[in-house]
Parts: sequence; C-alpha cells; structure tokens
Amino acid sequence: MSPDYNLAASLLGVTVAHVKAVAEVESAGSGFDSQGRVKILFEPHLFHAETKGKFARSYPLLSHPYELQKNRMSYQRNQYQVFDAACALDRRAAICACSWGRFQILGSHHKTLGIGTALEFAEQMAMSEHQQLILFVAFIRANPSMWAALQRSDWAEFARRYNGPGYAVNAYDVKMKAAFLRHGGK
Repeated sequence: MSPDYNLAASLLGVTVAHVKAVAEVESAGSGFDSQGRVKILFEPHLFHAETKGKFARSYPLLSHPYELQKNRMSYQRNQYQVFDAACALDRRAAICACSWGRFQILGSHHKTLGIGTALEFAEQMAMSEHQQLILFVAFIRANPSMWAALQRSDWAEFARRYNGPGYAVNAYDVKMKAAFLRHGGK
C-alpha cells in the first residue's frame, strides 16, 4: 500500500480503499497524463459561467451553458489543446473551469483550499501526486457533509457533493462503490 494513501486515509478517518476508489474513478488512478502533464478535464459550461457567457457566440465549443453540452465535444479532444485555447481567452477562468490531477478537483475551489489564485492552484497540482493527495484531503476536510458521506461510505451522497447534481447520469456513485469493493472495502 502506498504510504500516501495510508496518510490520507488516516487524516480523513476512512480506509485506504475509500481513497483509492475516488482516485480510480476520477482519473483512472493517475494524476498525470502520458506526456507527464497533470491530468485535466476542461468543462465548457464552467468556463461559460466563469466568463459570464462572454465567449459563447465566438467560441461555442469552449463556452456554452450546461444544458447544451455540445455533445461534450471538448471531452473528445486533446484536453490541453482545448485548455490552451481557453487560456488564450481568459487564463484564470480556464484554470477554474478544469478539474485537476488524480482527484479531479476543480480549479474554482482554490479559495476553499486556502490557495490565493487559480494559477497557484494549477502550479501546486502540477508538482506531484503527493501534492494532489494533500489537496484532496484538504478539499474533503473543507466540506464537512462530503467528508461525513465518505466516512459512511454513502457513495451516492459523496458523489453528489463531489461531482455535482449530474453524478447519477455518469454513475459516479456506482463506480466508486465498485472500486471501493475492488480495493478491499467492506
């Protein structure tokens, strides 16, 4: 077992299986892509919200309301290509609109984590998987209801709070429970 997972589990009052389940479902268990870059997932609806729709007409694949989803076309593309295009428009908003690292924490949560700017958050996520794990622990601890749901192994409630109201469409709760059991959870 990874000592980092043991530390995170201890700090959160959960088992290593809990931590591994979230990591597996959120990022297929790795915080970096095949090119050594921190894993990201750009969310056009969040970029749209961060920029108040300023780029919706001129860049509809980068900025659109959640309801439209544009067939989630940005998900089918190289994430850094999409991210770089959004950064050219508004770097802070682009960072905030991405989920980052092994635990896919949104850049918009940087203040919750006590990190002054979105750029500082991105820099910390790019440091190491250990740093991503530290930020994951801080994120969970900053959200008492989410933390309690994780401790109870209430995967539906945890996924709703962690992934948002669309968690069920993506079966995050079902996937996390299965990963938890696969990693020895009971």
